[in-house]
Order: sequence, then C-alpha cells, then structure tokens
Amino acid sequence: MKAFVLAAAVGLSATLAAAQDYTLRFAHQLPPQHYLAQEYEVWAKAIEEKSGGKVKVEIFPAAQAFKPNQVFPAVAQGRIEAGMSMSFQWGNTIPEMAVMTVPYVMSDEKDAAAFVKSEANDILEGLLEAKGVQNLAWLYMGNVTTILSKDKPIISPEDLKGVRIRGLDQVFDAGIHEVGGEAVIMPGSEVYQALQTGIVSAAVGDLLGIVSRKYYEVQNYANVVASNTVFSHIIVNPGWYAGLDDNARKAVDEASEELQARLIADFPNKAAAGWEAAKDKITLHRQTPEEAKAWEAALQPASIKVFLAAAPDNGQKLLDALKKLKE
Repeated sequence: MKAFVLAAAVGLSATLAAAQDYTLRFAHQLPPQHYLAQEYEVWAKAIEEKSGGKVKVEIFPAAQAFKPNQVFPAVAQGRIEAGMSMSFQWGNTIPEMAVMTVPYVMSDEKDAAAFVKSEANDILEGLLEAKGVQNLAWLYMGNVTTILSKDKPIISPEDLKGVRIRGLDQVFDAGIHEVGGEAVIMPGSEVYQALQTGIVSAAVGDLLGIVSRKYYEVQNYANVVASNTVFSHIIVNPGWYAGLDDNARKAVDEASEELQARLIADFPNKAAAGWEAAKDKITLHRQTPEEAKAWEAALQPASIKVFLAAAPDNGQKLLDALKKLKE
C-alpha cells in the first residue's frame, strides 16, 4: 500500500511539474517613465503571450529589488531569475566590458547592428557565462552620450579642466582625468540628487535622460557628444533558463531577440524625439565632426591605456574586433 501511495505521489509530482508555470522575475534600475523601462513591459507581455501564459514575468523597476551593482550576483546565485546590467557597470568583474566605453571606438548606429553578430559579442558572452550568467539580449541605448553642466556648456575637452563630473567607469574617466577633470562614478539613480546638491557640477549621461530623469531641473546645458555606443543587456540565471521546457525557452528567446532588434531599429526615432522633448528645457548642442576629432584625440589614448591594463588577456582582441565593424 505504501509503495502504491509513493508511486502515485511521484506520478502526481511529475504531472504537476510538467504542467507547472515558470516565473521570471526581472530587476532593472530605470524609472518607469524611461523608454527602456516601457520596452521591458512590452518584452514581458510578449514572453507571456508567446508561452501561452506558461511563463509569468514580474518586473521590479527603479532598483526596487537590487541596486545596479547587486543585480549580477543576485542573478548568478539564483536569488532572482534575470536582471538588467549596463556594459559600463561590470567594473573589475568583467573588465573587458569596458571596451564599449573607450571613447569613439564604437559610436555609430551601424556598429550596434553589426556588434550583436560579431566576434566581440562572442567573446563577451563567453566571459559572462564564465561568471555564471547567460546573456539573453544586448539592448541598444544609442550613441547619444551627453555632457550635462550647470554653469557653462562643456564643448571642448579643455572645458572639463577643474570640473567635478559624474563619469561612467575607470576607462572612460581616464580620458576626463587626462584633460584635468575630476570624474566620480555613481549609478544613474543618484545623479539627480548629486547635481542638485552640488556633489558634482556636471554629469556624463544621455540625451533621453534629460527629460526622463529630469536633469533639466538641475542643469542648464547639454552637449550631445556621441562618443560611445551604449548597451544595457538582460542577463539570466543559466540554471533557470536550462530548466525551461522547449516552448517556454523559445518564447523567452524570441521575445528577447525581437526586443534586441527593435531597439536598434527604433533608436533614431527615439533620439529625434528626445531632442525635441529637451530642446525647450535645456540649452542643447550637438557635437560637430571637428569637435569629435578633438575629443577623440584628447580622451581616447588614456582610456585605451587603462582598458588594456585592466583586460590584458582579451583587451586588444576586442579593440581589433570592434574596429572590424567599421570596415
């Protein structure tokens, strides 16, 4: 009798497991009004629809669940199934990620489309897997890196001298230090208050953040320098992903691939809309090709030096792979 009950229980468990739903909890750092936060909602709905409701997606925005630097370990340890990371937030964990913040190495929209199918992509995804997470999608956030300031516009590299500015990472910031600026690293969620209270007097941000993060309330000038192609990306716990059945995994993959492609295709329109939304709220300047050459000459050598020192094994290989995208 006991054997029969045990067998029945095992059979019932197997049936329930086969019919079970999957929960995908996803954490990101962006405010709900940010366009990418809204795209995540579309992505979540697509997963649920494509899976026939079998995969339930729960989104935790605005760093509610984890701070930006906590997302990777939380995903790797299985405390949450997936999360958003920015390419420039990996620091010493994966120093090779900082190749994207070397000024003017990858700063064109065509580079973004080529990158997701490139050797550079393969190298970086391999490094992510070695750290215990899997990449689902690279999310193009544009080439509209913007220098925000309050007292005067920062148009030339020389204008950074003596300025305490929110930077990006040690690689990008090496160029700022080279021209006499003082760069401070902080997450996007802390920048507004830092500008408001004078902890920093300027910030490296992006064009779309001027309105979504209300930087125009605390800054007067914005120079769109387009020095970098910025990616965020969705990382997932490999164990959770491997545990999905084929249909659920296909739904996650298809929705993620569609999001990746849509963001690249739609960004020019988003950038144009961002300019229109900001132009009456802050004094805008778009960097000219001549100004870009001056910034590249002033910032790039120091940034490359720091990058190669931090990533001696794969650094040069990545730089070479990104240069091939322009050929």
